[in-house]
Amino acid sequence: MKKLRKNLAILMATTIFTVCVTGVSSGETVIDENVSVKANSSGIAVSSGMPNGDREMTPQEYADYMASFSNEDLQRIAEKTAEAERLANQPRPRASSMTQLSGFSVYRQSTDTYCVPATARTIVQYVLGTSDSQATIASDMGYPNGMVPRANLSTYLQTKILNYWYIYTAHTNQSAMTTRIRYAVVSFGKPAAMSVTATTTANWGYTTNGHTLAVHGIQTDDSIIRFADPWGGFGGNAHPSFFNRESSSVANVSNGVTW
Repeated sequence: MKKLRKNLAILMATTIFTVCVTGVSSGETVIDENVSVKANSSGIAVSSGMPNGDREMTPQEYADYMASFSNEDLQRIAEKTAEAERLANQPRPRASSMTQLSGFSVYRQSTDTYCVPATARTIVQYVLGTSDSQATIASDMGYPNGMVPRANLSTYLQTKILNYWYIYTAHTNQSAMTTRIRYAVVSFGKPAAMSVTATTTANWGYTTNGHTLAVHGIQTDDSIIRFADPWGGFGGNAHPSFFNRESSSVANVSNGVTW
């Protein structure tokens, strides 16, 4: 554990400058990539109205996913989780403000179901400064009919980003959710990703049976999370690409984080 903390300290020192503490947007941009949607009779692109590219894993699928890790990797997950909890319990400034990654760009998904490839490209582009197209990423993930189990995102990120080990883990409460986000975004300056399910227009702005989006900010007291949504503006929809949500509301529609 001492060796792990030493390595974590080195990584934190090399990534801290990518984090911007601010209460407002900081250079946020949206990137379109050959958007492919159906056109209406007037030739205007329209979407299906509901993103559904992320498939929630069954309990057995999640168990199989965890069983696929070696004993060494399971130990890494346990140590990473313990370190995340330790960092989350450190003293914080009394004044609450938003800590978010600066200069953050989100790729708008290029099809109705490409939320996972778009989020993958958003994360890889931010970390490495280069990334493959959404179509290539979807192919690499083995996208079946445009939908993919949410853990496939972390598996893909592990093959591309070698200086930070992304994993997907389920959580059972709000504290576990924000602890994982804080570890990635605040401690290491890396975007996280979240999958949401069973949202409503009242609590999220749109309905979905499975959607993935990037997380690039969190309030000092963990009360608010900032999202970069690949669905925003797709097919001309009015949903924002960047927005905040109260963590208590987010916890009701999310049961796992890629961090």
